[in-house]
Amino acid sequence: MQGRCRPAPLPRAPSGDRHRAWPKMSPAERAGYLRAIGEAVRERSDDITRIWPRESGILHGVAQAMIGGIPDAYAYYADLADTFVFEEPATLTAGGKHGMISREPVGVVGAIIPWNAPMSLIAYKLAPALLAGCTVVLKGSPEAPGAPYVMAEIAEQIGLPPGVLNVLTADREVSESLVRDPRVDKIAFTGSTAAGRRIASIMGERIGRYTLELGGKSAAVILDDMDIGEAAASLSGAECFLSGIGREGGVDGLLPYLENKTMIFEEKPSTYPG
Repeated sequence: MQGRCRPAPLPRAPSGDRHRAWPKMSPAERAGYLRAIGEAVRERSDDITRIWPRESGILHGVAQAMIGGIPDAYAYYADLADTFVFEEPATLTAGGKHGMISREPVGVVGAIIPWNAPMSLIAYKLAPALLAGCTVVLKGSPEAPGAPYVMAEIAEQIGLPPGVLNVLTADREVSESLVRDPRVDKIAFTGSTAAGRRIASIMGERIGRYTLELGGKSAAVILDDMDIGEAAASLSGAECFLSGIGREGGVDGLLPYLENKTMIFEEKPSTYPG
């Protein structure tokens, strides 16, 4: 789904592909789509670096430098398909002959991003969610709809199964509808502390999963042996780069999109690891 949506009702897309082909694919199969997304982002880099400065005012040269690294994020998570332990034997303490811990997708993820660095934020929410086997409703900022729309086009271009990635841009009312929707199993949010507090309260009411990357700007720790002038020059330079906001990703980025399930068998199943 694409375009602006009224506060109610939400489109039907959150049900998506939830219990169908996507979560049943192997991690290696899903990784193939991630690599295709990364390559498609690389092919569309000129379009993206023209859109981004017009939306947020970032310098074109900075946009080019940052977009150049986005495909690597998709490749990183694709490589985790070969190294991350999705299933492992479990030590049984209460009977049964064989046990297995299976890390399974949590379900439908609502990914809500702000305007300042959309392609980077999309990558670090979308890539781990897709690798885990989740489907995603990506809610972009109405001030910066370009990147989400490009991602919708890329999803169609690479043949991502229908319902796996659903894209909309909308204001706060629709975001809250997405957070409240019981069909959405997890919210991944980047934005203000006030909005994050609201999301946490709503998800707490319905016992829903959520991860929050919230406001807080230009924090710095200056030790006694640091030259104050040098510190001031470094901080003032960083202040001018994308509002001083940065991101990190890694294996920990995959874990929020998985849940552990322990299974006990009387006979060893054919898919039992090890």
